[in-house]
Amino acid sequence: PALEEAPAPGFAALTVLAEGLAVELNETDSSRLLDAIARTYEHWISLLDERQKFAQRECLLTLTGNSGKHETEHALSAVNSTTDDSSVLLRHILRSERVSVVMPLLIGTASAASGDLALAEQQLRRGLTLDPEQPSLRNNLAWVLIQRAIRMDQTPTETHLARSDEHVTVLHRQDLLNEAQELLDLALTTSAGVAEFHETRSQARRLLGKHDEAVADLLACVELGLVTPAIYRSLSASLRTLGRIDESRHYDQLAEQIHGLP
Repeated sequence: PALEEAPAPGFAALTVLAEGLAVELNETDSSRLLDAIARTYEHWISLLDERQKFAQRECLLTLTGNSGKHETEHALSAVNSTTDDSSVLLRHILRSERVSVVMPLLIGTASAASGDLALAEQQLRRGLTLDPEQPSLRNNLAWVLIQRAIRMDQTPTETHLARSDEHVTVLHRQDLLNEAQELLDLALTTSAGVAEFHETRSQARRLLGKHDEAVADLLACVELGLVTPAIYRSLSASLRTLGRIDESRHYDQLAEQIHGLP
């Protein structure tokens, strides 16, 4: 996603339907709630292209945990397609002890999509205490920290703000972005094939002024099949900052070509 867009990271990209799920999260009957989440997911994944479905399956597999691999293989033995795989995987996870990790991921990401970054961060950090190596949790928390840094940039600075306070604000923004990049470095050690994780890291790197590294992540997105006007425009902006004007114009043109497609 572009900087101003909601995250689309692995399983937690369910938040395209977060508003509807917010109602379901008030459901007191846990079995009905989990069934509603599964049905919502199945509907959502049916709308994805093949690359996105593959990314979903990869992220769901990381949510099964090492102890659940045998049961997961058994659950998948009855299905043939990627779409069915993902639906079966999710239902399997929601019936297992791994639901304790999935729920903070889901609630945290839904909160992020609705703009409640404080609740989102609280839930995602809670999930990471339960599974410190879960890549989707790392990616989504990183996205929330990036959004917090962006909000700091967008908040008008009072003219009378003491220079020392301004310095503290700059340092805090830097800390948020550094933590985001560290989380994404870790997520990508186990999920290098998930383009959305590269895209999230490119946001942190751009905001940190690391445009060479941001370009590398954005090119990885393209190589992995995540090709959107936003990706090309981000590439163009970083290349322009680096003084690579001809390349920047090239990606501007590609963005316009995609934007003009039916």
